[in-house]
Amino acid sequence: MLMKNTLFENLKLWLPLALAITLLSGVIYIVGQQILRQSANDPQIQLAEDDARELASGKQVNANVTNLVNINESLSTFVLVFDKDKKNVVSSASLDNATPELPNGVLDAAKTKGETRITWQPKKGLRFALVIKYFNDQNSGYVVVGRSIKEIEARESDLLRGVIVGWIATLIITLLSSLMVNRQKRD
Repeated sequence: MLMKNTLFENLKLWLPLALAITLLSGVIYIVGQQILRQSANDPQIQLAEDDARELASGKQVNANVTNLVNINESLSTFVLVFDKDKKNVVSSASLDNATPELPNGVLDAAKTKGETRITWQPKKGLRFALVIKYFNDQNSGYVVVGRSIKEIEARESDLLRGVIVGWIATLIITLLSSLMVNRQKRD
């Protein structure tokens, strides 16, 4: 009976520590995941801003738009340009041998905000980080720059596995340590 009471007391004292470890592990994962996901937009932001600035000033579509990218298979960055009436002017993206269609409202949101950043899934198994930039000067329209987040999602999975292993190991180590400390106190 004394053994059960001692074990119960040890667990009662350890549970707040276990809760803190769990919360910190969750925070570590969320912060890491957000850093990974937000960094997935970096090349698209730069390309969208550069292309929008050139197109707004009346220049022609740059070379980034002319290389065709099969987004079913490639991790390469792709560019789509739409005119002020939301008609596709040029696209470097090909999805199932056609220019991909964006979700309704995406261009409207970019016009309202100037720029939007979304995760787009045109079909199962394909997810992309898109940056949509509205431009309006001598010309107006939209530049959409995207790239696959397949590698980012693989890194997120690795991060999750690492956090789970660290969480479990920390829980076990702290539990065993608390049991050893309490045992020494009794002796």
